[in-house]
Amino acid sequence: MGSDHGPRLSQGGIPRCRPRRLESAVLPQCGGRIGGMTTSARNRVRVRGFAEGDRDVVVALWARVFGEGAPRNAPGPMLDRKLAQGDGLVWVAEDGPGGAIVGAVAAGYDGVRGWIYHLAVDEAHRRRGIATALLRAAEVELARRGCPKVNLQVMGNNAAVVALYEAAGYAVEDRISMGRVLDV
Repeated sequence: MGSDHGPRLSQGGIPRCRPRRLESAVLPQCGGRIGGMTTSARNRVRVRGFAEGDRDVVVALWARVFGEGAPRNAPGPMLDRKLAQGDGLVWVAEDGPGGAIVGAVAAGYDGVRGWIYHLAVDEAHRRRGIATALLRAAEVELARRGCPKVNLQVMGNNAAVVALYEAAGYAVEDRISMGRVLDV
């Protein structure tokens, strides 16, 4: 059963109901909630869907947080490929309504399971609940679409991010992640 503050969450933090679409959410300064998460009093952040004018800022954020890496992972072309899917599964976090973009996340859903991609928060804005708010926004929309399970991948040496996801209810699974680069 949902409430005015978002969906009721299971022990693992996954929404238990099928909530309405989250167009935007404000994390107020004094203990506001989004998707069952209490926010910090230090923060006023609004999570909203990606807009056309956000592209360059998100690309720059992802480049700072993740680096360029392999050419296939370059933030600009990667974001363009994601947006070409037209699924509306990209969100940004603004420092106050109309403020600077301080975080972003992309998600995917193929009818079998959902995926979280490129969750990033600007270094100066970390440890304020922004990553969790972005994650919850993605989870709420994936649950609304009927997604039964969400997966994500983290670099093995990134203990801080593993801890973030564990605190959000995610668990390391006994799986081997495999990949193959396609000639495109």
